[in-house]
Amino acid sequence: MSDKMREEFEASVLSEYPNQNMGKFATGEYQSTTIEHCWWAWKKSREVLVIELPDEDGMQGHLWAPDVVAAMEAAGVKVKS
Repeated sequence: MSDKMREEFEASVLSEYPNQNMGKFATGEYQSTTIEHCWWAWKKSREVLVIELPDEDGMQGHLWAPDVVAAMEAAGVKVKS
């Protein structure tokens, strides 16, 4: 789990519920049981999402830049090349 993924989750929650308590315990778990369950579901939704990158021929000779793959993985998306 990346910090970027948690930041996206928290921004999403706060965009819908701006007064939501996003406090966390020292363990990293959210103080709100509801938010902790939502966080669990958010992570699980990302775990099952896998993007299969086309091979070099499918990209017409272009290689996937490492920073593109790293950005997808930082967002919690698995990349299969």
